[in-house]
Amino acid sequence: MSAASVAVRVRGATQHCRAHCTHTTDKNILSGVVNMCVVVVVCVALGHPHWFYIKGGGCNVHSLGLYLFFHTGHFASKEPQSDPHITYFSNGQKLTDCVTREVVVLMQVVIGLIFLMVSSAMVQTLLDFTAPPDRLLSFLRRNAVGSIIAVWVCVVGMGVTCHVGVLIEAQQVATKPPSTTIPSHVVVAFHTGFYLLVTAGWLAVVGVGCSWLRPAYIFQEVESTPLTEDCEGPDTFSLPPSSPPPPSLPYLTDHPPPPPLEGHPPPPYTP
Repeated sequence: MSAASVAVRVRGATQHCRAHCTHTTDKNILSGVVNMCVVVVVCVALGHPHWFYIKGGGCNVHSLGLYLFFHTGHFASKEPQSDPHITYFSNGQKLTDCVTREVVVLMQVVIGLIFLMVSSAMVQTLLDFTAPPDRLLSFLRRNAVGSIIAVWVCVVGMGVTCHVGVLIEAQQVATKPPSTTIPSHVVVAFHTGFYLLVTAGWLAVVGVGCSWLRPAYIFQEVESTPLTEDCEGPDTFSLPPSSPPPPSLPYLTDHPPPPPLEGHPPPPYTP
């Protein structure tokens, strides 16, 4: 065995140990837990039946939720000037003067954005819990790319939801029934589902902070086994017991001590 082959095996074993220690100690558990909470809160918001509170307009219900727009509904066909009301059938419910075609499309856009937010937060959770050694995946995990995408998707979703609220309010004002006694006041307000989405957005911001502001010595797992035990494998640098050490590595061979000098030492050097 030559000295070059021994050096190559030693270098390979060192790189293997370094990669193994980085893989086992670079997990960000706190960020993974926060992003898991983002996924849970967004899923609860998606299925919550109350996103908009409606009062005083022509709508026959007092609350709208995203679950009404999971499936493609249909508007009631009517002859011109036969029925002034806008009726929408969806998920087994009849909505009269509650939504328009534009509102339905925008609500489905919000559903799509929420699914994108769930996907990005889930990817960030898996990266934080597993800490894959791949360079690209490690870059995505350390810079919290999944959480950043979740934050921006949440911001866009809240903006679209606010626009939907404006459209619903305009429709309720236009379809408000005439009052003979006390004039009714149209109220369109956000309900629990929207505030759950806002909460999930703030949690995603916290997840970004857990990745960006994480010191190197926090949230790291400490191996209980020595480093030499973790490095046992095909790249080990131990020499086989049957092969003698190479002559070019004298520090690996037990040499006998040199014999003592006999006689007087040589005189000092004089130019």
